[in-house]
Amino acid sequence: MSVTKIIQPRLHAASSGLFANWMPNACVAVGDFGVIEDHRFVRHGALSEYGEIDSGVEPGKARNSFDYTDRIDLAVSAVAAAGAGAGARAKVSVNMADRGAFLYHLANAGFVRAANTRLFHEQLAQILLAGDLTFPDDGVVVTEVLNAKRATVIIADSRDASLELETGFQPLGDAFLAGAQGSVRAGAPRGSVLQFVGQSDINALLRLIRPRIMPPPGGPSGPPAQASALEKPIRWFRDLFRDRPLKVSDLVITSNPDATVPHVTIRLAQSDDAYMLTLRELTVEEMLQGDDDVLTHDGPDQELDVEEVRIVDYGQRTATG
Repeated sequence: MSVTKIIQPRLHAASSGLFANWMPNACVAVGDFGVIEDHRFVRHGALSEYGEIDSGVEPGKARNSFDYTDRIDLAVSAVAAAGAGAGARAKVSVNMADRGAFLYHLANAGFVRAANTRLFHEQLAQILLAGDLTFPDDGVVVTEVLNAKRATVIIADSRDASLELETGFQPLGDAFLAGAQGSVRAGAPRGSVLQFVGQSDINALLRLIRPRIMPPPGGPSGPPAQASALEKPIRWFRDLFRDRPLKVSDLVITSNPDATVPHVTIRLAQSDDAYMLTLRELTVEEMLQGDDDVLTHDGPDQELDVEEVRIVDYGQRTATG
């Protein structure tokens, strides 16, 4: 069983709907698309390669510290100074109770998202209909990224794992292990530990949507209430234009990002028949699909109910700018 299957529902609950970027230092941006494999986002490309798309606005000074931990115990002890004038140093023991325990310390972090959600949705619909991109049937799109200028991410891939860290500063405050106050160095771990210590400029967490299309009556998937994947309905839609090329300019595309389920309606001018392209956020259940293994926690026979996930620390958020 992949450790990603353990951490994703817990991080999703802690971060109000975000998923872990696996690996945290992988290059991912708003407007990227891909698929879910092994309970993680796998990038296929960027929508900007196929048309105009809002690639997100940097948060500027609107940055905070984020601290997400689950089944982690931190023990801090002082380290004797090496000589006169030496700065404060400390040892931090990171003890992980079980496989999938994690620590995310994100400093000087902010959300990168489209400046205009309505325009982003309309641009997405135009790219999907233009025909240059073959979008995966189960594809997803990145709509938001939590970027951290400094970050430490530690994840246990075995039971009773631990890691010793040494800081060049007094370890106090929110997300102190991110290293924004000074150097953080890692020693040899006990057990299997995934670690990104004192990293710079990482996109740690992602928000994902999965486009689904609902055709008008008589379309390839039955009644309008039945949503389907994209390839077959879009191909059927283009077949309506056998006598002339499909042009996006022939369509009336209207975004409704504030609906209960954000969507885009697509119709021909002077026609009442409309497609609805739904842009619903990826759910935990969808992220965890894909294999037949049983998600367990604290024992091989105890199944983890996604609805009963509890997070030890739901994250400290302190404005820094």
